[in-house]
Amino acid sequence: MTIPPTSAGRTPIQYGSLFVTVAGYEISIELRTTNDLRKHYSDVTFELGEGEREDLIQQGIAKRTEALEVEYKKKMEDLEKIADLKAIARVGTIALKRPSVKRVKEEARLTLGNGDKITLYVDEAITYEPYTIYTIELNSNSNTHGISIVGTKLFGIDPDTKQLRPIETGNEIPQRIEPRETVNGVLTVLASTLNPKELLKLVVQTDKGEVAVQW
Repeated sequence: MTIPPTSAGRTPIQYGSLFVTVAGYEISIELRTTNDLRKHYSDVTFELGEGEREDLIQQGIAKRTEALEVEYKKKMEDLEKIADLKAIARVGTIALKRPSVKRVKEEARLTLGNGDKITLYVDEAITYEPYTIYTIELNSNSNTHGISIVGTKLFGIDPDTKQLRPIETGNEIPQRIEPRETVNGVLTVLASTLNPKELLKLVVQTDKGEVAVQW
């Protein structure tokens, strides 16, 4: 900034203020005109202490992390939309097919310490290529206590070694069984993950214990 000289050829003394905001820091600079060139400054350097420097670095990292999280969230939302559309298309394709049905008709009971029983019943296997769906039924004969379903696991069993092989499933089972209630659910697996030579074992985990059925 320059100040025009007076008629006498001298620069008048004037004062002003300069306010700068950088990376969250607010800097106030007082300006004053002078005829002494030794007091002129073309560059002013501000040095941060170690603590302030570390704070500034952490702020930069936080902003970058926030931007990455927003980008990741958007990508996940886009993937979910694509997955939903593919699932809808798959449902339409399956609806045009005739399923093959295999009866299972196996059940097992878990008797609790108070005499209450939890019954697990596997009705049938319905195959719509490339999926096989197992229909199941859970019953509690308790008059007073409900049961929470914690999880389900399906295993393939080698008939010779008896070794268990976990099979990935998609489950639609109610999370709660009220007293004297019977609920229905399904387990869906990729048919290609099933080995016709293996036995199958379904384990339903509850807050009262595990009930398992094998076929």
